[in-house]
Amino acid sequence: MGGTLIILLIAFGAAVAAGVPLFLGITSFVATTGLLGPVSKLMPLHEAVGQGTMLIGWPSASTYAMFYMRRMMEERDKRPLVRRCARRRPPRPPAAPC
Repeated sequence: MGGTLIILLIAFGAAVAAGVPLFLGITSFVATTGLLGPVSKLMPLHEAVGQGTMLIGWPSASTYAMFYMRRMMEERDKRPLVRRCARRRPPRPPAAPC
């Protein structure tokens, strides 16, 4: 977990942005473990099930969160250009390009 945090801090440059994938990964693991509780009462589960949920849940959640954060940053970076373009030109019909 420490190595993941360091990599995410380098990638995003902020502790909050790096904490989102970690938080999502931890909650996905906890939720899956909670859902496996009733199943384990009905039939015995192998010992590797816990490791499997961690190996699948952690990377999936962190990859999705990193994709979401990157997409959010890209959209945020586009906004100043849209505002600047809107200030420079007079209003036009919606179909006309800026």
